[in-house]
Amino acid sequence: NTQIPYSLNTVYKVKGSNSSEYILIENRQTGSGWNRFLPTGGLLVWRISYSTVDLIEAVNRSASQGADDTDPFPGSGDVRILTDFTSSSNCKFISGANSNVLVQNISNSGTTMTADLSPYWYGSIGQSQRWSGSVLVGENLTLAGGITLTVDGGTSVVCNNGSAVLLNGSLHAVGTRSNPITFDFTAPNSTTGNGLV
Repeated sequence: NTQIPYSLNTVYKVKGSNSSEYILIENRQTGSGWNRFLPTGGLLVWRISYSTVDLIEAVNRSASQGADDTDPFPGSGDVRILTDFTSSSNCKFISGANSNVLVQNISNSGTTMTADLSPYWYGSIGQSQRWSGSVLVGENLTLAGGITLTVDGGTSVVCNNGSAVLLNGSLHAVGTRSNPITFDFTAPNSTTGNGLV
């Protein structure tokens, strides 16, 4: 749970695999200076590339509609999650590449906002990893042979979009009754079987 204070000097930067693209997340509130022109406060999320800056609206609209209270998160659309796969808007880079960013549990707008910022997984894992907290698998994920994936107690793993975790290596996941591990396989996929394979 990351605190994101309203400050003219605070922004969170999430880098992509291509050094010329990244995501910026900031808390902006109506008030003085340029902020007096904001329709409402909240988290603003920006796509940045070498030559382009693009605001990711919480509710995706045509650019010709201008700024309104559906632009920030959660905004009037009450949008509290953003990934490369969310339907109302997504945080893919301008090039179309996945950012692998998960922003969820976005709080109500205020001078200090909170959100859970974490990566999501897809593709292949070539070295041993440890998962804890909230983990999102956005597309099929393959664990290479000889590699160990350790999942800590209390971890919640969500596999979206019919994705599966293909285990060629070892899975070590030990939860307890008071600190369980949950695997949530949503939107089943008939090709992969959706789940742990």
